[in-house]
Amino acid sequence: MDEQTLLIARFGLWLLTACTVVLPMRWAFVCFLCAAQFNIVTGSLVGTESIEIDNAIRILVLPLILLIRTRFEPLRGLRWTRAHQIWLALAVYAACATVWSPYPLSAMKMVCYLFYYLVLFSLLVYAWRNKYLSMKLISALLWISLLLGAIQTYVLPDSYGRVTGPFDSRFTSFIDAQSYATFLVAIVAILLFADIRGLARKATIAVATAGILLTGSRYVSLGVLFLFAIKGLAASDAEGRVHVRVRPRMLLLGSVALCLVGYLIASEFPDNRLAQLVDVAVEPRYSLEDIGTVASRLALYQVAFERLASRNSFGLLFGSGTSSAGEVRFEVDPGFDDADLDPNRTLHDEFLRSLYEWGFIGLSLLAAFLLVVTVGFLRQARKPGGRSALGFIGVLPTIFAALAMENFLTYPSGAGGVGVLLAMSYGIAPELIAQV
Repeated sequence: MDEQTLLIARFGLWLLTACTVVLPMRWAFVCFLCAAQFNIVTGSLVGTESIEIDNAIRILVLPLILLIRTRFEPLRGLRWTRAHQIWLALAVYAACATVWSPYPLSAMKMVCYLFYYLVLFSLLVYAWRNKYLSMKLISALLWISLLLGAIQTYVLPDSYGRVTGPFDSRFTSFIDAQSYATFLVAIVAILLFADIRGLARKATIAVATAGILLTGSRYVSLGVLFLFAIKGLAASDAEGRVHVRVRPRMLLLGSVALCLVGYLIASEFPDNRLAQLVDVAVEPRYSLEDIGTVASRLALYQVAFERLASRNSFGLLFGSGTSSAGEVRFEVDPGFDDADLDPNRTLHDEFLRSLYEWGFIGLSLLAAFLLVVTVGFLRQARKPGGRSALGFIGVLPTIFAALAMENFLTYPSGAGGVGVLLAMSYGIAPELIAQV
C-alpha cells in the first residue's frame, strides 16, 4: 500500500469521524456513509492475529456515535419481524459456532459483522423515517463517492484499484473495487426508482453507471443490466402500485447504450477486467479459468466439497465452526503465510461457506432469510406506494451474485453492505416491517 494513499485514507476517515460527532444529524449520516468507503489496509490482512484500530473505529465507534446521538432510538423502536428474527438466529448460531472454530478472533469478527448488519439497518431506517436522508443528499453522496474514486484512481497511485497486481487497474475509492461497485449500483437503484425527474438525475445515473463499468466488477456490471431491465418492465399506477409493462423501446435503447459503453471501456482500457470477459466470449482459445481468480477459486471450492463429502452427519449438520474455511487455503497452497490469512475471506461463496462453517443449520437460516426478504419486497411492490421497493428489488440480482461469488457477509463495514442496506431501508414500508 502506497504510504501517501494510506495517509490520506486515514486522514479522511478520522475527519469524517469528527464530522459525524459535531455536524447536524442529517450531515452526520452522510459523513457516516462516506466513511464506509475508507478501508485502512496496512501490510498483511492479519485476520487471525489482530484488529486494525482505524477499521475498528469505522466498524464499531461510528455506529455507536450515531446511536448515542439518537439516544438509541433506532434499536428501541426496532420491530422484531420474521426477517429480523431469522437474521438474529443466524448471528447467535454463528456466535455459538465460535466455540469449535480454529480461528477464534476471526470468528468473533464474523459475529460482529452479522450483528453490525442489524444495527446499521436499524440506523438507516431511522434516518429515512426522520428525513435525515433525502434524494438530494443521496445524489450528493453519489457525487462525493465518484469524486473519491477519481482522486484515488487517477490522482493517487491507485493502490486500492491495483491491489491484485499492476496489470489490473480498477476505478474505486479507498476500498476494494467490488464493494465500491456494489455501493454505486445500490445508489443508482434508489435514484432510478425515486419519484424525481430532471436532467440532473439522468446525468447522475449515467455518470455513476460509467463508474460501475470502470470498476471492472463483472457481476455488478451484469447486475446493472438487470437493474435497467427491471426499470424497463416496471410501471406504476396512480396509487403507486407496481405492475409489469413491457416497453421494448426503452429496453432496447438501454441495453444498446450499456453494451456500447461497456465495449468502449473494454477497448480503451484493455487492463480493465471487463476486457477479460469479452475475450472469453469472443476468443475460442480463452476459457473461464483465464478470468482473473477463477482458477484459484475453483481449486478452493473443490477442496471444500471434498472435505464436506468426508464429514459425518454431525459435521454436516453443525459445520466445522465460524471462520473455519480458512483451513482450506493451506490445503490448496501449503506454503501460504498464516500472517496473510483472513479466514472470513477465503471461500468466495457465502452459500458454500455457510454450509462448510455452520452446516445445514446455518445454510438453512441464510436461505430462509433471503426467501422472506425477497417475497416481502415483491409483495410490497404491489401495494400502494410500493414503487420505492423496486430500488431494492433491482439490486437483488447483484446481491445474489455477490453471495455466490464474494464474501458479502463481511461487507457491512464497507461500502457494499452499506449501499445495499441503504436501498433496503429506503424501499421498506411500515406495512412490510410489520408483516415480514
